[in-house]
Amino acid sequence: MKNNMRIQLVPNLKLEQKQKYNSTQEKYLKILSSSYEELHQYILDKASTNPLIEYNSSLDPDLLLEFDDYSKPQLRDVLFEQLHLSNEKYDEDVCDYLISCLDSNGYFKYSKDEVIKESLWGLDSLKYHLKLLRKLEPYGLFSFSLKECLSIQCLMSEKAESETGLILCDYLEELATQHYHAIIEKTELTQEEIDEGFDFIKTLNPKPAANYAQESTFLIPECKVSVEGENLQVELLKFDLSITVIDDDSLKKQRKEAETLLSALQKRNMTLLQIMNEMCHVQKDFFIHHGELKHLTLEMVAEKCGLAISTISRAITHKSFEFNNQYYSIKEMFIHSGTFIKNDKAIKKEITQIIEKENKLKPYSDEKIRKLLEEKDIYINPGMPIPPASTAVHHITDEMVADKPLFKDVARNIAKVFEGADIAGFNSNRFDVPLLIEELLRAGVNLDISKRKFVDVQTIYHIMEPRTLKAAYKFYCGAPLVDAHSALADTRATYEVFKAQLDRYTEEMKEEYEGKYLTNDIDSWVSFSTQNRNVDFAGRIILNEYDVAVFNFGKYKGRSVEEVFQLEPSYYSWMMQGDFPLNTKNVITEIYTRARRRF
Repeated sequence: MKNNMRIQLVPNLKLEQKQKYNSTQEKYLKILSSSYEELHQYILDKASTNPLIEYNSSLDPDLLLEFDDYSKPQLRDVLFEQLHLSNEKYDEDVCDYLISCLDSNGYFKYSKDEVIKESLWGLDSLKYHLKLLRKLEPYGLFSFSLKECLSIQCLMSEKAESETGLILCDYLEELATQHYHAIIEKTELTQEEIDEGFDFIKTLNPKPAANYAQESTFLIPECKVSVEGENLQVELLKFDLSITVIDDDSLKKQRKEAETLLSALQKRNMTLLQIMNEMCHVQKDFFIHHGELKHLTLEMVAEKCGLAISTISRAITHKSFEFNNQYYSIKEMFIHSGTFIKNDKAIKKEITQIIEKENKLKPYSDEKIRKLLEEKDIYINPGMPIPPASTAVHHITDEMVADKPLFKDVARNIAKVFEGADIAGFNSNRFDVPLLIEELLRAGVNLDISKRKFVDVQTIYHIMEPRTLKAAYKFYCGAPLVDAHSALADTRATYEVFKAQLDRYTEEMKEEYEGKYLTNDIDSWVSFSTQNRNVDFAGRIILNEYDVAVFNFGKYKGRSVEEVFQLEPSYYSWMMQGDFPLNTKNVITEIYTRARRRF
C-alpha cells in the first residue's frame, strides 16, 4: 500500500508552541536554521539513504555548483575536522547545536539562559562540550562577550605576555580610556607590564569566526512578495517537495524518519510564512509606496507571532525573498533605529550635507562636525563589542552605536552609491576598496566593479611627495590636519589634497618632477594610482608581462595560477580554506573553474 503525501502551505495557519521537545522539534530547529541551499542538500542526502523519501527538486544543479565553488570554508567543517583528530568523546548533535547558536563573528547570539533553555541536552553535557569546543581553533569562539573571547585566546596562547594579557582582560574599559593608574592600583602591575600585555591583546582576534562562511554568497529566494492593489501577497518559491511513504512494517524506522522530515518541513514553511506576513504588515509602505523601512525588531515579530526570539532569529538567518525582480535578505527588513537610508542618493546626501551647508568663509570646527555627524546617524553598529584598541583610535564606544543599524541592514543601499561610479580615495586601492568589497560579500551583496576606474590619491602623493595624509595636508593645503583618522576629516582632507595636486603637478611644472605631471582626466589619475597589475584587490594574484594571471606570493610566486592548479589541485583547496579575502577566493575560483574545463 502506497500513500502519497505532499506539503500543503496554509499562510494563515496558527502555530502552536510545544514545551516538550521531541525528535520532530529537534529536526524542526535544524531545518528552520537552514538556508534553501543547505536544506536542498540535506533532503538530497536523506533521500539517498531512505528509499521511502522521494524528492523532486527544481533547484538548478549548476547554480549549486557555483555556490559551492564560491563559498568560504564552513566553520562547522573546520571544527569537526579537529574533533575527529582528537581523542575526546563528543556528541555530534550537541556540537551542532552549540555551533548553530553562534553569530558571524563566533559569539553566542543568545544569552546563557536562552542557550540552555532551547537545548535538548542537560547542563552538564552543554558545559562539557562547550569546554571541548573552546579548545579548538580559531581560539575565542563560543564566547558570550569580548572579554571572554580575548580571555580564551590568552589561556590558549603559549606566549609569556599572555599571562599579563589575561589579567588585563578584566580592565578593557580602563585600557580603552588609558586609565593605567587604576589598573596599577588594582593589579600591582608595572606600566611596562601593562604596555607589554596591552600590545599582546592588540594581536588577538576579536572576530574569530569572521574568516569562515556564515551566509550564502548567492541569494536564492525562499519566497516572493508581490503587490495586489493595496495588499501584499507572500508565497513560497521553488520548493516542491513530495515524500512518498510505503506502509510496510519492515520499514518502520524509515517511515518514521520520512514522517518526521515532512512534519519539520511543514512547520518550517509555516513559520517562515508567518514571519514574512508580519514583516510585510509592518513594512507595507516600503513595498507599496517605496517609503522608508520602519522600526522593526525580532522582539516585535516574536510577540506578534507568539514565537520565541531565538526561533525568529533562526528562521530569517540565511533567508532571502524576491520583490520586483530583486532579491532582498529578510534581515534587511529588520531596522533597529528610527532612520533608514532608502535610496542611492540618500547616503551621498548624508555625507555631503554638512559640507554643503557650511559657510565657506567660516567653516565648522571638527568638533562641530563630529556632533552633526552623530545627529545624522552616520554610525553603524558592528554587531559585536568594539575592541578597546579600536576605541582608543576613533573614540567610538559601544553606547554610541547601540541603536544604530547593522552593516547588513544598509549594505545594499551602500552598494547602490557606488553603482556606475569610478572610485577615488586615499590608499583606497589597497585598503578601502578591498575592505568594502569584502564586507559587502559577507552581507550577501555582490558589487560588480570590474569595469570601474580607480584613483588612489595616496599613490600619486607617495610618488610625488612620499609622506602621510597629515603631512600631505600640511604640505599642499598649508594647514594642520585636525582630528586625523575621523572619517569625515580624512575624506575632506583627501579631497583637498587631490585638488591641490591637480593645481601643482601641471604640464608646465613637469621639468621639476622628472617629466611627470597630471592632466585633468581620470585616465591620467588612474595611471598614477596604479602600481601593480592586480587581478584581486589584495594583490595575491597579478598579471605578468604576457597578461597571464600568476601568483604574487609563496612557493609558486611568478607561476601561472592555472598551471599550478592543474599540477596541484590541493593548492586551490588550501587557499579556499585559508585566511584569504573573499575577493581573492572568488578570483581563484573563477580561474580554477575555467582551468578545470580544460583539464
